[in-house]
Amino acid sequence: MQVAISLAIISNAIHVIYQKKERINADSGAVENEVIAVEVYHYQEGNKTPQYQRDLEMLNQRPEIVSASIANMHPYGSSSRSTAFSKIPNAPRQEEYWHNAGFYQISPQFMEIMGFKMHEGRFFQTEEIKWDADLQRAQKIVVTKAFADIIFPEGDALGKAIYGQSAPLTIIGIVDKLHNAYHHMPELVDRSIFSTNIPTHNVNSQQYLLRVNSKDVSYVKKTPSAVVTGKR
Repeated sequence: MQVAISLAIISNAIHVIYQKKERINADSGAVENEVIAVEVYHYQEGNKTPQYQRDLEMLNQRPEIVSASIANMHPYGSSSRSTAFSKIPNAPRQEEYWHNAGFYQISPQFMEIMGFKMHEGRFFQTEEIKWDADLQRAQKIVVTKAFADIIFPEGDALGKAIYGQSAPLTIIGIVDKLHNAYHHMPELVDRSIFSTNIPTHNVNSQQYLLRVNSKDVSYVKKTPSAVVTGKR
């Protein structure tokens, strides 16, 4: 009996390890070996828009950094956000009308940093960033192909609107492939929506993604002062 239990435990452990190895080795769609995540804590009250703008300017001036972007999550990261969306305005709260997706809140440099490709349409332009905009209002969004295919299986997602609550979210671009932080949920990991609405009130920290030349990655990882010049 003890042998059987031991074999069952070992077998289960091997299966879990194999699943984790598969997730780690999966193609996330990002240039992972050139991307570094940095989290900065802000202790001042009120609107943090000016601080975020200064952070981005400072990071983008560093010679070791190709580009910097705000991002609330990234593939294999620990922070995440997901929301349900429907292609029907005011859809009934029944499961068949709604589809979950990882919800990225990013600045437009995100595409350059992650290195993914567009399947159709376009990504955001610099002037399309919205600091602390109301998520209840109409806005432009970009989605992954995996999400576009499930919510518009006919293949005509570009230019269509979807709804989180009441406001229409118009799809201006479709990303070929990019995982979100839900790597433990295979049914959700490649379904994402991207928005340039950046919260700036009631937040104590902000995450920045940095695209670094591959030859500089080890230097930056070993030298925090190469990226972060001080604490706030």
